[in-house]
Amino acid sequence: MTDSATKSLDNIISQTNGFQALIDEEDWDELEALLASRQNQLEAIFASPIDESERLTVMQSIKTIIETDRNLSEQVQQAKNQSTREVIDLKKRTHAIKAYSQIHDDEQS
Repeated sequence: MTDSATKSLDNIISQTNGFQALIDEEDWDELEALLASRQNQLEAIFASPIDESERLTVMQSIKTIIETDRNLSEQVQQAKNQSTREVIDLKKRTHAIKAYSQIHDDEQS
């Protein structure tokens, strides 16, 4: 593994840490695009053999990425659950408004 690959892993870790802002903003399209880009970068790094002397550093970097991904994945799931609850609540409110409007219209007839 070369210095540029080491720097690439460091950049990937920084990029992964930056995904938090996209999750907070619920910018799913941008997050998806960056995840695909990151995957391509990782594949490029590991397309070549890794020197024995670099393996520990690489393993630590990958563990960091995996742990960060796990935490981010949990947050995405929580955001998804919250969005689902909001949609259900909105549907209930819409249904209640329609029912009220129908009752109100029936009373005026």
